[in-house]
Amino acid sequence: MYYIIFLLILILGFFESVFERNRIKNVFFYCTAIIFIVIQAYNSWAPDLESYKLQFDFIDEAYVRNALEPIHIFLIEIVKNRGGDFEDFILMYGILIMIPFLYFIKKSSPTPVFVLSIFYIIPFFPDITQIRVFLASAIFFISLQFFNKNKILFYLLYIISVLCHFSLLIMLVFILIRKFSFFKNLKKSNIIILTGAFILTSIPKSVASVIVISINPKYGSYLEGTTTYLGTVGLFLPFFLINNFVINHYNKNKSFIENKVHIKYKKNIPLFMELIMFSNYLLFFQYFIRDFSRITMNLSILSYIYISILLYYGYNEKVKSKIISRFLLKYGVYIWAIITFYITFLMLNNGEYMKIIERTFSNNRFYGM
Repeated sequence: MYYIIFLLILILGFFESVFERNRIKNVFFYCTAIIFIVIQAYNSWAPDLESYKLQFDFIDEAYVRNALEPIHIFLIEIVKNRGGDFEDFILMYGILIMIPFLYFIKKSSPTPVFVLSIFYIIPFFPDITQIRVFLASAIFFISLQFFNKNKILFYLLYIISVLCHFSLLIMLVFILIRKFSFFKNLKKSNIIILTGAFILTSIPKSVASVIVISINPKYGSYLEGTTTYLGTVGLFLPFFLINNFVINHYNKNKSFIENKVHIKYKKNIPLFMELIMFSNYLLFFQYFIRDFSRITMNLSILSYIYISILLYYGYNEKVKSKIISRFLLKYGVYIWAIITFYITFLMLNNGEYMKIIERTFSNNRFYGM
C-alpha cells in the first residue's frame, strides 16, 4: 500500500508540473491533501498507537497526566466528554494536524504536491506515529507566517506548539542563536558542527549517558541503545547535505531569488534559511537524545519548499537549459530522499522496519484491509 499511494502522489505531482502555470494545478493539490488527511486521520495501527490508547483510557490517573503535555490532555478530555472513543480522538488529531500543515505548504510553495511527494518519502512515516510532535510542528510552521509581521501572534502560536510537545522548546535556542554572526556564516557553522560531531563521537557512552540523565532521569529511556552514538550522526548526515546545498545556493543566488520569485514565496525565505541552518546545529541535541531527529526531519520540509521554488522559477540566471536543470534537480532530490529513507528505516535493521511501515498503511480504517 505504501508504494501504491506513493505512485498515486507521483502521478498527481506530474500533472501539477504539467499545469503548474494554470489554476487547475490546485485540483491536484487538493487531491493530494485528501490522501494525506485520510492516511493520518484514519490510522488504526502504529508502533506508538497503543501508548496513546492507554493515555486515552487512563487520562484521569495522575501518573498519566503528569507525563503528558497540556494540549494532549485537553484534546483527550474534549473527545471523552463528548462521548467519543479512541478512533474519534485519532480522527480529530489527524484533522488538527493536517489543516495547518497543508495550509503552510500551500502558502509557501508554488508546487506543493512536489513538496508533499518528498515529504511522503521522508519523514511522513514517523510523523504519522508521533502525533504530538507532528501537531506541534504543524502549528510551529504556521507561526512562521507571522514571524516578521506580528510577533505577538508568532509567540502565541509558538507557545501553543510547545504545549503540544515540549521538545519544541528547543526553538528558543534558535531565537537566541540567530542573533550571532557566526550563525549566519555557512563555513563557520559547518566547522563548528563538524568539529563538534568529531568530539562527540569520541565521548564514551558511559560518560554521555550520565550527562543526559543528570538533566532529566526520564531521558535515559531515549538514549541510543548502542555502544556509541555514531548511528545518530549517520542519520543526521543526509539532512546536513541537503541543508548545505540549499543554504549555499541561496547565498550565491540572492539577487536571482529577489528579482525572479514572487513576493508571497520569497518573503519568508531568509527565515527559512536560518531555520535550515539551525536544523544542522540540532545534531548536538539529537546526538544524545535521538528524538530530536524528528524536529530535524520536519525542518527539512523547508529545504523541499526552497527546491520547489527553484524548480518553478529556474535554478539561477546562468543556467541556459531550464528543462535539463529542472530534471537533474528534481530527480536528484528524489534519489536523495530514497537513499535517506533507506538509511533511516531499512539499513539499520535489515529491512524489517518496512514491515512496520506497510502494516501502518494497510491497517488504515478508510482503505485498509
